[in-house]
Amino acid sequence: FALTYVALWCIDDEAKKRYFLIKQPENFDLYKLLTFEFMYGYFVFWTLPLEISYYFFIPVFVVGTLTLRKFWWVPFIPAYYWVLNEGWNDYRTRHSVLRRHIPTFLAGSMAAVIFVKLDTWVKASGFQCHLLPTLLLRVLEFSVLALFRSIAFRGLFFIWVHDNTVPKTPGFPFVSVSLTTVFVCEMMLPSALSSILKWRFLRYWGNISF
Repeated sequence: FALTYVALWCIDDEAKKRYFLIKQPENFDLYKLLTFEFMYGYFVFWTLPLEISYYFFIPVFVVGTLTLRKFWWVPFIPAYYWVLNEGWNDYRTRHSVLRRHIPTFLAGSMAAVIFVKLDTWVKASGFQCHLLPTLLLRVLEFSVLALFRSIAFRGLFFIWVHDNTVPKTPGFPFVSVSLTTVFVCEMMLPSALSSILKWRFLRYWGNISF
């Protein structure tokens, strides 16, 4: 990150405009960039202060979950309600503050805990995923995957049946809960979808886009 910004500092103003969408390159301030001044998070670098800020919350989240022991799931109920409510009524855009993106981060953290708990239980109990459990898991997964695609494409599948009930807001579609549900299902019982996502081409593409 630091090397990229130093390189950006060295190039001329025209290149700053062209490659990093910096509208006023004459106001470029290397110190404010390196200290995560939010208004100086050019191009995709606005995400770094948000991610690093959330990293400070993760230890609190983990310790809180461990402290509750077998009641770890209790705070997840209101937390998921809050995440869904925020996703339904609020919106997130580029160059937004952390407050608007917390539901997305929190959905990922809770999904990770749910996977760890389920995986631990399966290994401890010796549970075997036969036909019926596999079928139920796949029905859940592909239903959520259809919902994810519909949300991502603004009601692509369901507008033929009923008008899209999701409020029309600017910004990114809210897909974090549906996407993390698919991830948990695939980690519990991998399918062809996991194999596709492991293709070297897609993994390389994902690294570049990230």
